Amino acid sequence: MKLLLTILIIILAFTIMSCKWYTVRRFQINKPFSFLQKSEFINQLKKKKAFNINQVLYVEKESYEKFLRQKITQDSTVFYVGTYFKDSMIVKRSQHLNENTSCIGRIEQEIRNDCSRNHFNENELMTVSKMSGYNLKYLCDNKTFDINADEKAIKIFLTYSTRYGKWYDGLYKEINGLQKKNNQNVSVYVVCLDPIYKLP
Repeated sequence: MKLLLTILIIILAFTIMSCKWYTVRRFQINKPFSFLQKSEFINQLKKKKAFNINQVLYVEKESYEKFLRQKITQDSTVFYVGTYFKDSMIVKRSQHLNENTSCIGRIEQEIRNDCSRNHFNENELMTVSKMSGYNLKYLCDNKTFDINADEKAIKIFLTYSTRYGKWYDGLYKEINGLQKKNNQNVSVYVVCLDPIYKLP
């Protein structure tokens, strides 16, 4: 009996370790940021065909640490920064998402629900640090991003990192599809967490 239990524990441990190894390898998770040119990075994102490259932003050097500390560590999930109604006004996350902020299915459902709305009551909104308080630029042309110039009612902010590998690619595509269905009302922006500002 003890031998059987030991064998089962060894098999279970091997399965868990091999699944982790397979997942990391299959989805290229924790891939280091090793780009030398911004054009290389842009080409890699284009190959993914997961999101609109013209809606990809990066954080300039002077705001980089502040953005990571305030927006990523404090305000957001790993992938989903939030649904913005105004520069500093976001839709409160549901209890369902708050119970597991890393669940891809819950993030997708949250965004799907927000996209289907045209109006939010005041008690559904909360004030956070202004998105305009960070020096965000468009990846493709280095122009400064101005959230107030976007007249669409809902602005969804996601994040991207080379370390995500292919893990979220399906979710990016799903959210892009939602944006296309609700094009009159919704914009989707993807903010790179990699230090793009270092690239010439």
